[in-house]
Amino acid sequence: MTEITFRVNLPLEHRGLYASCVSDEGFVDVNEFIEKLPDIKFEKMDLGSDISGVLEKTGKNTFRIIVNEKESEERQRFTAAHELGHYFLHRDFLKYGGKIEDRYILKAKNISDEKEAEANQFASAFLIPLDKVVKVMQSGKRNAESLADHFGVSIIAIANRLGIPT
Repeated sequence: MTEITFRVNLPLEHRGLYASCVSDEGFVDVNEFIEKLPDIKFEKMDLGSDISGVLEKTGKNTFRIIVNEKESEERQRFTAAHELGHYFLHRDFLKYGGKIEDRYILKAKNISDEKEAEANQFASAFLIPLDKVVKVMQSGKRNAESLADHFGVSIIAIANRLGIPT
């Protein structure tokens, strides 16, 4: 089973689901993962030019993740994983009807910069499993551009995941 290595682990009960959404090559199907969670509804819609994604509490134990369908596929994947990070790490801070709106410039309404950084760290770790990065690099893909393409993320996301200053 693929482990996510970062400060806050994915809850044990969701690790099997995560492993089932990771291909042998390391591509993580974040949309499939979210859609299999019973308490989250996942949607893509036009959120305008300044909002990338939203985590919204829709009931006592139900949530909705929305990503902006107008952004690039890489951006949508990262945003979905980022909102998933808010769900696992910060959902207890949301009251019924409350939401976290993530702005395109990586700032969010109603949440601290520290929590935004935690959600970014979660998203990078979720989408870029380090054990798969090692295998991909051993196969010859060693530059940030080829790694980003392989994992379906931006060059900045790969650089941040690998600790390379951007």
